[in-house]
Amino acid sequence: AEVVRARQKDELYSAQLGSMVVESAEGIVGQRAARRWEGWLKAAGEGAYHGITTLRGAQTLGEEYCDIQQVEAAAEVVPSGGTRTALVLWKTLCPLLFSVMQGRFIRAVCRAPAAGEQGGGLSARARDILQEFVPEIRNLGDTVWRLHLAVFYIRGTYDSLPHRMAGVRHLSLGGQAAGDGGVPYGLLGWITVFEMATSAIMMAGKARSLLRRPAQTAG
Repeated sequence: AEVVRARQKDELYSAQLGSMVVESAEGIVGQRAARRWEGWLKAAGEGAYHGITTLRGAQTLGEEYCDIQQVEAAAEVVPSGGTRTALVLWKTLCPLLFSVMQGRFIRAVCRAPAAGEQGGGLSARARDILQEFVPEIRNLGDTVWRLHLAVFYIRGTYDSLPHRMAGVRHLSLGGQAAGDGGVPYGLLGWITVFEMATSAIMMAGKARSLLRRPAQTAG
């Protein structure tokens, strides 16, 4: 429970700092230019928040409020400088790069000409199927985040994917591992897994229906 509250507070503070960076940029370069780079500016704000806390080896405001600290999972010691740097990059830069690549892939799918058309490399069936799954592709990041959060609710270990990738978890300053939310959070995790499994079954049915659909021919 402490880890959940700490993460919520940190997300709030880092989002506020990101909004301040965007507003400052609007005053310097104008609203249109700032909005064009809004994702990068917000990431810079989030990076600054974690840079002046996690990167320096200090607690974040959320961690300080909940009386927990980050430790290396293998030895339960304060993370090294390299580990802290990796964690900050996983938290800020990697999600942004994923979002950029995801957006480019979706635009490419939506604009892709079919094989036989000028510049076309995809078959009409492949193009149509990919275009039908654009909403699911757009929500892929959120889906992965929800799945990992469900695992955290059930097992109480790594509260975020960046923490798992960096090998960092939380420890109560009282000496106990933080993150075990007990039965209520475990139940919520299993409910989330059930909902996602249901969605996956529906997606499989959708894919099966699309594969059975006759390929559209150009008129």
